This record gives sequence, structure tokens and C-alpha cells, in this order.
Amino acid sequence: MATTLFAAKKPYKISGAERVSKTSWAPKETLTGTMQGVTFSIRYLEPEAARQAVASALGRDPKLLRPRTPDMDPGHLAFVVQIDNATEQQVRFNPAEAWLYTDKGDTKIALDYSELFMLGQKLGAAVAPSTDEVASVFFDREVMIQPSGSVRKILAYEAPREDKFRTFEIRVVEVSVGSEPVGFSFPFRKFYED
Repeated sequence: MATTLFAAKKPYKISGAERVSKTSWAPKETLTGTMQGVTFSIRYLEPEAARQAVASALGRDPKLLRPRTPDMDPGHLAFVVQIDNATEQQVRFNPAEAWLYTDKGDTKIALDYSELFMLGQKLGAAVAPSTDEVASVFFDREVMIQPSGSVRKILAYEAPREDKFRTFEIRVVEVSVGSEPVGFSFPFRKFYED
């Protein structure tokens, strides 16, 4: 489960969401979809877990992804994504085709290598990851997954400026299996604490 964020009126946790009835949702840590031999799994990373994942992969903590702050810095939303290719063809995934849509009309495209590199540069040369280091941790550009292969990285977004959304969806518009496109949609929501 995700950490409590403090910009909302009531504390909440963000999680994948699974419909349990017509009007009710339950948190689900990892959401998975499979189409034409491609399995796409996604899990929300709380801000501290995202920071630790990046620090572990880089061997240092550049504090690249920021949590939402009271001074209205929207921060980032991060997800660990794994794509498994059980086909006999190459699979192509471009993170620019993975969009975040909120119930309030916000639309965000996953951060690419130039945006992630610029975030690092703002932190200073001593801690800023190189573009190759960024590519080893994040889905920041197109990747090809070989037959029977798999790739696992972080997919990151700038969070919506206002914290008024309740639900959002990650829509993977296109994953190419050979020349055939497939798409996925994953619901997430805020689960408010009582």
C-alpha cells in the first residue's frame, strides 16, 4: 500500500483498484493484464518506496522523484512495471504511449529521458544520474523485449497540479507485438482512511 499524502482534506492511500461490486472497489497492489502473449504488470510505488528503488538501482540517492508537498509542488507518481513477452516475436513498448488520466480531466504522459535528465540536473552534478543510468532504472524511451524476455523498470509521471482527483487510470495505448498493437488499461484510486 502507498504512503499517506497530506494535501487532501482526508488522508488517503493510492493503490490499484479492483471492482468488487457495482459501486465498490477494493485495493489491489499489483494489476496485471495479458493480451496476445504479452503480460503487463503495474504497481503504484509510494514516494518513499520509489526513492528507495531509484537509490538501490543507482547506488546513491539522487532524490529524483519528489512527493507532493504542502507548498503545492505536485511531485511525481511512480509505478513499477514489468512486461513479459511469451510470444515468438519482438515486443515494443514506448512509454510515451502510456498515459495517466484522472477523473478530473488531467492528462499526463510518462516522463521521458530528457525530463528525467533535467530533474537530475536541477539536483546538481554530484548526484545527477547520467542518461544511461536513467535508462537503466526508468522506462524513459522505447524498449524492445525479445521473445521469452522480460523487462522491469519504473514508469514515472508528474502528478496532477491539484490534488482533487479521486481516481485515475494508466492507459497503455499501444504495445506492439510484431506489427500488431495491443493496449491495456489499469484503474487506480485513492482509498480514504477513516
